[in-house]
Amino acid sequence: MSRFTPVAEISLDGQRLRAPEAALLRAEVTLGLGPAHDRCVLELHPLAPTVPAPGGQVALSLGFDDAPQPVFRGRTVAVERHRGGARVECLAPSWALSRQRAARVWVGQGARQIVDDLLADAGVAAGVVGASLEVGVFHADDRCSRWDHLLRLARLAGCEVASAADGALHVRPPGRGPAQAALRRGAELIAWRCSAHEAGPAPAPVGAAGAGSEAGADHWFLPLAAPVGEGPEREAWVPGALRDRNAARQTAQALADAAQRRRVAGEALCWGQPGLRPGDRVTLADLPDGDVDARLTAVTQVLDARGFATWLDFEGVS
Repeated sequence: MSRFTPVAEISLDGQRLRAPEAALLRAEVTLGLGPAHDRCVLELHPLAPTVPAPGGQVALSLGFDDAPQPVFRGRTVAVERHRGGARVECLAPSWALSRQRAARVWVGQGARQIVDDLLADAGVAAGVVGASLEVGVFHADDRCSRWDHLLRLARLAGCEVASAADGALHVRPPGRGPAQAALRRGAELIAWRCSAHEAGPAPAPVGAAGAGSEAGADHWFLPLAAPVGEGPEREAWVPGALRDRNAARQTAQALADAAQRRRVAGEALCWGQPGLRPGDRVTLADLPDGDVDARLTAVTQVLDARGFATWLDFEGVS
């Protein structure tokens, strides 16, 4: 067997099957940073011995030769049978957060504790929770799902929300440091497109028209108390959940870093890279215009009769 032979392994309710045993025709896995949930679509032959029922547990590993790597774990949400076989759609465990609502309030607690509570109440395993923001008061009402509240809290804390290969949910600051992988032109990298955008003016703060203005569940704003010492150059407004200067600065820095990363945007096509996840830092190497350091925002893995390929969406690094 060649060392470039694509392989897949599927676990259906605990039963582990290789792609030929499961009669797998095609697998597509879409991984991203919130607000979308990770998604897996399996296409099975009409003679497939096992077709999972809605609610069943599904895990998928992809790779080459005899070393597939876990890329997805979740539950079946839809099964469509047709003449050509069956189409099975699965979502990551984070999907449970979109189906549940909460009515709770946290006073004087850190974002890490709030994240742990939101996940535990929904039965979702926590992965890396690196939210260090101190929150004065945080309301989760039943007008929005737990998922919406989690994303709102993550934005305040400057964190990304991403599922791990085992289904655990990460709420963590964007990674820094060296790239986890180098994708070289003519080797791992097949095609790419990258564009840089000039920095535009800072957006006007939502809710600046007056204290307590509302533009949705994420936009309760209160005036920042006058700090001791030198004051701000212009009127400042912060979300009501932030009650001290350090928290406001942390959120402002996170927003500035996100804007800096968005100045670069692009996409790339590679030979199968099962180890890459959204949030990873990579280097697109040996390009005609020089290397590009990038942060992955979405990863799509596709395995079918033509082979195994990976599509990447990326932004810059801050």
